[in-house]
Amino acid sequence: MKKKIFLLASLLFVAGMQLFAAGKIGYIVASESTDFMDDDELASYEWFKATYSEEDIITCSAIEAGKDLSGYQVLWLHIDQKGLQKGAANLPAAYTSSTVVNAIKAYYENGGNLFLANHATQYLTLLGRLAEDRTPNIFGSGDGGEGTDNWSFVANIGYHPEETREYYNHEGHAIYEGLEFKAEANPGWNHNSCLLIGPGTREDHNCMWDLNAFGYSTLFPDATNVVKAFEQENTAVVLGTWGHVTDYCCAGIVELEPTATCKGRCIAIGLAAYEWSQNSGTNPYQSTLERLTSNILTYLSNNESTAIDEAHRSEGRITADGRTISLEGFEAGERAQVYTATGAWMFDVLLNGHNTIHVSEAGLYLVKVGNQTMKVVLK
Repeated sequence: MKKKIFLLASLLFVAGMQLFAAGKIGYIVASESTDFMDDDELASYEWFKATYSEEDIITCSAIEAGKDLSGYQVLWLHIDQKGLQKGAANLPAAYTSSTVVNAIKAYYENGGNLFLANHATQYLTLLGRLAEDRTPNIFGSGDGGEGTDNWSFVANIGYHPEETREYYNHEGHAIYEGLEFKAEANPGWNHNSCLLIGPGTREDHNCMWDLNAFGYSTLFPDATNVVKAFEQENTAVVLGTWGHVTDYCCAGIVELEPTATCKGRCIAIGLAAYEWSQNSGTNPYQSTLERLTSNILTYLSNNESTAIDEAHRSEGRITADGRTISLEGFEAGERAQVYTATGAWMFDVLLNGHNTIHVSEAGLYLVKVGNQTMKVVLK
């Protein structure tokens, strides 16, 4: 029987919860001039100005001059250029100066949130969040070409409609709110994906991760697949991959969670389908791309990114009653992770005092907070 997870979770934060309002969102550019922007960069730049604020366009020269970044809840860095060479050091020079890198690194380590798009996913190694040998290794920066198919992404990682195996369904994640996942993305497909760009001339500018290339079978022999190994190694969650993929091979949308030394949260999207300006005609799915972007920025701007040092985690109480999981006595800022009985990650919750989580399906679940893990049976 095919394994499916249907999760409708609502989080009720009761007395003692501190509400965090959405903070300012900044968009980082190389300079005040748009003359050297690629058409995709220019399109997202113009959209940001119209949707958010022109005043929150931040130039690298302003950062060089000491611009204070601490007032921003989210910084968006979008780099998508033809002819770039693979590797973080080969990003445009304005972004790689030591002053700019150190300023963004300090912002990120102190709890600022980042959205890194396209070639900017490589910035994670400049910031020290990923090891240099975990730089995105599926890379393209060419002219692209014509195609008659749709380009899409899947958020149900490892799911295959004809096979029973472990998979991770993230279609309910906040960054996908209002997006449609359907099986009709391309003829012959019978798994759900979300359309991002239609037929025509498109640039194949992937900048994402081939998870089979990192030797995880040796490094993490207990991990049941390379997605789980990548997530364990990097305190991350693989939220999306290419639309045609139904295995664990690669990561195209990744959420990097806060750690004790890096307290910010990051969404990195390196899919070529995330193309802001289609080279021929109008992208019929442009509104979906824009909705995904605004969802990411909203999610990050509303997200408290405090990480708790493992040595200072509290020992709270985890109980279950009916379809409700209760968590009491944990430090604000700790994160509860909920898994199926087979160890498949389902979702996580940022804790603030007393939290209750309602799960729609009965069954055995694992709840982990720090070093504490408990099995709960929901009836």
